[in-house]
Amino acid sequence: MFGSRGARRRRSQDEGERPFWISFADLMSALMVLFLVVMASTIVRLTNEQSAEKDKKQQARDTLKKRFASLAQRNELEFDTTTFRFNLRQLATFSDTTAVLSRTQADALRSIMPEFLDSLGDSLASREVVRVDIEGYASLKGAENENFGYLGNLNLSLRRAEGFLCELLDSTLTERPVLSNKHKRLIRQKFFVGGFSFNDAQQTDSLSRRIALRIILRQPSADSLPPIPDNVAYGQCKRKQSS
Repeated sequence: MFGSRGARRRRSQDEGERPFWISFADLMSALMVLFLVVMASTIVRLTNEQSAEKDKKQQARDTLKKRFASLAQRNELEFDTTTFRFNLRQLATFSDTTAVLSRTQADALRSIMPEFLDSLGDSLASREVVRVDIEGYASLKGAENENFGYLGNLNLSLRRAEGFLCELLDSTLTERPVLSNKHKRLIRQKFFVGGFSFNDAQQTDSLSRRIALRIILRQPSADSLPPIPDNVAYGQCKRKQSS
């Protein structure tokens, strides 16, 4: 009798507790499903954003590629659409062991550089172009000299890049072509100088002694260059102008 009454009491207690545990299990299942839905939607959104950013970057790259290729064609220059490098051809080649451009070359460069600089100054290029490397090169001929060697060639190629920049920023000119202050500020902000010795030698020594301009585009994780104060002077280069 007591056993029957105790069994009924336990059965009644189980029946009272069972609905609560079933509801709790259903709640946990619903939360798990909700979590999976939110996670899946977040992954899809991030994937779409990354894809859109990649497409936007490729579109910007293609636009700049066409712009620079067209500029090179108009001015009879070479432009490598893979490396974004301009070969200035005879406008920026040097005599053996020298780092100075002729007056004719310098004037011709300052005549075409405004168009090149304008192509870097709009909103698209300002956002996508990190910098422009002025690459100075030398021929293998100097490096074969025991007293000159690789380091001598490296220094010579660096001086050629510096000499090129000096011609662009020359403020002592009067009747000859001169770049505007706007263009000079852009050069000061974006242009970097480097010497590459006889690396990337051309078919002949005369073609190897040259300047190339390489455009460096922004990478997704790269920071933009800090602005240069306007009160930084351009300075003067001490050089002897060749004829």
